[in-house]
Amino acid sequence: MNLLLALVKHYGTLENQDKSKVPPFGWTNAKAHFAVELNDDGSIDDILALGGHDKKNRGVVFEVPVRRARTSTPVPYLFCDTAQYILGNVSSTSKPGTYLSMKNAMLAFRGDLGESPALNAAYKFFETWDPEKALQNKFVASAMAFKDAETSTFILFYEGSPIFDDETFRTAYEEIVEKYGEFPIQADRNGNVSITAAPAHMRSMITGEDGLKAKLFRPVSVRGKMTYILSNNKANTNYFGRMQGDAIPVTMQDGHKIVEAAKALIGSKNCYFLPVTSQSLYTKCVIVWSDEVTKPEEDEMLRIWFGNESEAEKTDNIMRLAKARRGRVDILQECDKSKVVNVWQLSVPEKGCSASSFTQTTVGEVLANCIKHYEDMEIDRSEACKNADGTRRDFARPDSIILALSAMNKDNSIVPINNQMWMQLNNCVYNGGKYPSQLLSMIYERICKDALKAPAGTMYIIPPTLAGAIKAILIRNYKEDITVSLNPNNTSPAYVTGRIFALLVSGQHAIVPDNQSQYDKRFLSRVVTNPVKVMPTIQMNFMQLKNRAQKSNRMGTYNAINNQIMDLIDMLDGNYPGRLTQVQRGEFFIGYNQQMHYNRDAAIAKKREKEENTIAMSAVNTVATVDETTVA
Repeated sequence: MNLLLALVKHYGTLENQDKSKVPPFGWTNAKAHFAVELNDDGSIDDILALGGHDKKNRGVVFEVPVRRARTSTPVPYLFCDTAQYILGNVSSTSKPGTYLSMKNAMLAFRGDLGESPALNAAYKFFETWDPEKALQNKFVASAMAFKDAETSTFILFYEGSPIFDDETFRTAYEEIVEKYGEFPIQADRNGNVSITAAPAHMRSMITGEDGLKAKLFRPVSVRGKMTYILSNNKANTNYFGRMQGDAIPVTMQDGHKIVEAAKALIGSKNCYFLPVTSQSLYTKCVIVWSDEVTKPEEDEMLRIWFGNESEAEKTDNIMRLAKARRGRVDILQECDKSKVVNVWQLSVPEKGCSASSFTQTTVGEVLANCIKHYEDMEIDRSEACKNADGTRRDFARPDSIILALSAMNKDNSIVPINNQMWMQLNNCVYNGGKYPSQLLSMIYERICKDALKAPAGTMYIIPPTLAGAIKAILIRNYKEDITVSLNPNNTSPAYVTGRIFALLVSGQHAIVPDNQSQYDKRFLSRVVTNPVKVMPTIQMNFMQLKNRAQKSNRMGTYNAINNQIMDLIDMLDGNYPGRLTQVQRGEFFIGYNQQMHYNRDAAIAKKREKEENTIAMSAVNTVATVDETTVA
């Protein structure tokens, strides 16, 4: 109910801002692809492709009479419909009843619509046109040569304008809408039409206002997939507007506002689609809007929520500028924090019913929860996780986490992930609730699988998105005290064990870089389950690398790493932990991840120091040479 009321309110907001943004009651926006220009005698003067010849860009949006949802019988859309309704037999799939339903409906409403040059041209067209010989007309044949012309929309024009722009038609149609809410046409498969009874008046449960009782609501297109925001149709369709199996009492007026507001939102920047491949079973999106904030405030809120700005403005700016209260976040900091923000998550499957969830929050909560999520997710990251300008990439957004969890097919396409997981993750990020309970196990499974696939001769480092997600879950769900970087004071047995394993992996790689039997690939999934059974074996194997270190002149590296390992084992009192719980596995991975990054940073610092010393020694030698030359 809250969603429906919020959509009604948003329709009013759009209408107040600009009446052209949403169509009035009785009208809707639809795309037409071909204009059928009529002469006064009803003959076709030409058929023009609208919006160019490119399929992707073809078509122009018009404000047309409202289009009732079609079921098993044809429902003609006057003056604007597909080729078989307007022109007749244009392909092998054309059905005679469709054209006849359009013709009979047009002539049946002739007395109600009245007379004008434009309307008379349309009447004469349907009186004289032979649908069986449609393709013999050169203009029709030319139009049908376009790809997908059979399913494209054709619109009747007169003197360069749509016929329903005719003043006589619009005046007559207003009276029809006032009584019926739409064209009251009912047709059978043979094309016979009848006029339906005028709907009863009722009070809407949504707004409490009087209106016409709705029978069947229109669907909304979400990237080509049709979904119903509410429906009074079949009992087995569990649409969002249904309440305990019974239709919600909604008037046609409110239903119009709900559908048109939803269409406006889905087609705007307020709607963010989760990046998925064509193999996905769902079209998933989150829609965020507020009717109480100003446009600049909403724009900044959407940038924080969706990160839909340039790469250089993502995570760093959200964190840094939000804390400093300057820059673009300043607008929200100065905004009334109590203003309401609507969050609608929608998933549309290929077949069946859409899944929908709706919550309302405030600007203050959005900002605070968003910043808290990014703070909890922040963790040591490599230089590879930066943009060319040095700023951090946005690794913490919910869709980034979902994509990091997704498996890849052999053709590098993404295997679809659980739809509800994405919804739950979005909810908890922006409402401050606990992260989904099953998220930890999914992350662990992905890490272990990715480690097995790591290229030979490279050390596996947990992706920052997954490591950050573990850290955030441990902090929010389990009240753990997890730092961004390595914490030498953390004495958790699982955390310390993770550090030891990272040192063993780094040590093996440093001493035997081309080793094909890597510790991380062979043992990670076993170590994180039951360290006490595996770690002694790995440690013994590492000790056997001492001879290799002596032969390759790497004893300094071996001794340094071995001493660190011994110090950490002392923290465990010489005993590795047994079977780890879910939380302890998270601690293990955090310890492993932070120690790996610490090792990397130490190696980089050592290399940089060596280069600086080399440069300094070179400068000293150069000066000494110059002095000797001067003396000579």
